[in-house]
Amino acid sequence: MSRGIYNYSLPCENSIKKIKKLIFEGKIKQGEKITELQVSEDLGVSRTSVRETMLLLELEGLLILSPYKDTRVAIISQEEVTELLLPMRIHIEIYALKK
Repeated sequence: MSRGIYNYSLPCENSIKKIKKLIFEGKIKQGEKITELQVSEDLGVSRTSVRETMLLLELEGLLILSPYKDTRVAIISQEEVTELLLPMRIHIEIYALKK
């Protein structure tokens, strides 16, 4: 699954940023099970906000939601990381060359 970069202007925007940070910093491990209740309590936000956040992070490929089962952090391969970071690097280098 291709992972994209989305810009959100939703009430759950802060939750998205916080969960992404926890995943990228390795505080939530790849393949780890997470629950709405756990995330809601950890972030101090409503379960509704967490539910919306999880759905959006699933669209980005960062979470895997299994209805009536569990939610897990996706396992991201090196190729997927490269696919995600390469376009950003190109934009940064083009910007730097213009300066």
